Amino acid sequence: MNYQVWERSVPPQIRADGVWSQEAYRLALFLADLGWHDANDLAKHRRTIKLGADLLEAMSGVAAGLARAHDRSVNAERRIALEESLAAARAGAGIYHGCRHVLGQEIIMHRIRILNHVLGRLKEMGAGTPEGQASAEAIALPTDKLEPLLQQVPLP
Repeated sequence: MNYQVWERSVPPQIRADGVWSQEAYRLALFLADLGWHDANDLAKHRRTIKLGADLLEAMSGVAAGLARAHDRSVNAERRIALEESLAAARAGAGIYHGCRHVLGQEIIMHRIRILNHVLGRLKEMGAGTPEGQASAEAIALPTDKLEPLLQQVPLP
């Protein structure tokens, strides 16, 4: 599987929604689907069943927060939704790190690298910074190229 194949599998009703135009949202949905495969692998091990559930919750929360932010016209409400999405992305990265013994380093690093792109987009949107201020961290973008991460997608 790669991103282009996945994107074609997304129902047209989702792709027609305005939030689909946001790269961060598309990547978050892609990560949620990858997280499903990863959680299935984690469910095979008694010690990591809960990690799998936590992973699905975090990965789903990234896209959900972005969708809520897209639908908010009040800046304060939009910022809260973006902050929720940012928190879910950071939680997802931490959960993935905790799963490295089962999923393996290649999968973990792949997911974290895509998450870093999502985090960068969220920071560009203003998440994680005091209102009206931009810090160096807020606008720092990942150095990894996104395209290879979307072409070569390891699965468990």
